Amino acid sequence: MRLHESLQQWLDTAAGQMRWKRARPVAAKEMADHMEDQYAAFLEDGMEEEAAAAATVREMGDPVETGTRLDRAWRPQPDWVMLGLVLVIAAVGCVLQYLLRTNSDLMWYTLLGHYAVGAVCLLAAYFVDYTLLGRHLWIVLGVWFAAVLLGHRIHAFWLETDVLVSTGTPVLWTFPLLLAGLIYRMRGKGLEGVANCLMAVVAVALLARFGIMEVAYDRALLATCGVILLIAVWHGVFGPRRAGQMALAALPIGYAVLRQIMDAVFYAHLLPDADQYQYSAMTYLIRHRLYGTEIPFDGEIAARPGEILAQLADTTDHLLTLAQLRWGWLAVFAVLLPLLILFGRGLLLAGRQSGQLAWLVSHAVVLTLAAQTLIYLLVDLGLIGNAFTTGLPLLSYGGAYLCQTMLLLGVLLSAQRCGALEAGAPPVQASDIGG
Repeated sequence: MRLHESLQQWLDTAAGQMRWKRARPVAAKEMADHMEDQYAAFLEDGMEEEAAAAATVREMGDPVETGTRLDRAWRPQPDWVMLGLVLVIAAVGCVLQYLLRTNSDLMWYTLLGHYAVGAVCLLAAYFVDYTLLGRHLWIVLGVWFAAVLLGHRIHAFWLETDVLVSTGTPVLWTFPLLLAGLIYRMRGKGLEGVANCLMAVVAVALLARFGIMEVAYDRALLATCGVILLIAVWHGVFGPRRAGQMALAALPIGYAVLRQIMDAVFYAHLLPDADQYQYSAMTYLIRHRLYGTEIPFDGEIAARPGEILAQLADTTDHLLTLAQLRWGWLAVFAVLLPLLILFGRGLLLAGRQSGQLAWLVSHAVVLTLAAQTLIYLLVDLGLIGNAFTTGLPLLSYGGAYLCQTMLLLGVLLSAQRCGALEAGAPPVQASDIGG
């Protein structure tokens, strides 16, 4: 129904008082619905159209005053606690990296530069509309794929052997965020929607496995995506929850767990004499220093484990180990406690989201960072063996990982800030809009 001309003028004036432009269409629709109801009621009482419109305008009150009240109600609601936690933890991470540095070339201004760029990524993601993941998903996926390929620069350094270093991994770990957008696009499509999301997960897992990520981490990424899919199915995003949807969504998790078990059985039973090659030398050195285990091979490393560990360790992969060796286990718990608080706050914000895309995006961010933290913890403390690990969110060295983490947290804060707009929930009751 088209509003009467005088009613439309009143609505335009009232909406024009709102400074948050993204909120104007939502608030204007709420006011228009209320005005239509009032206008129709006056017509039913026998009023002429002009008289009914005039009476409706009087009922609504002064448009400037009403618009000012709406402007106050529809202001963005930043979570200053979460924003403060992110910035403080990142700053603490820079200080820790500097205090624990084993590389004299790591200068304070380098860390300050990483922090500044990370803060820019946080603010950029915060102010960008997170609903782009739902409205323009294919464009975002294209940009992401190009960033992965550009970021996958492999450098060879001739020491005693070639060392391959990939910078595409941090970008690849943002895929769970895109998966949230894909799940949103597939909402209500049942088993077909789950299958489409699963195919995207498999494609990215293959991309990770063949050339970009360490073997253990492509499984971790796969499992993380599986958890996000499973949660979406459980909460009915694809429609009524079905056993087939649950089974399909759980496949990535099952595969990742099965491969890990198969590797453990292979080394333990089929190649028992090759146990020392299952892990990196660094893993055995960490176990020796932290838990007093024996080093299963001879030579220079076994003869001088403390000295070699000090030479090989760096703040990228072994921040927790270095903290334990220098200050004890209490320092490790002190480092991890702020992250636990951050994740708890993130889950709280995610659970509060009323918009479906905001809910999916928020959970994807928290689960991704939690998975990276778990991997880092297991590798850094020698509980599983790998030569490289993911970054510890906000704390460990590496500008690329800090920017990735800041970007993800910025999207989380953006969803928290604007999620109510997606749900279309009115900030005030319709009966309170008028004067």
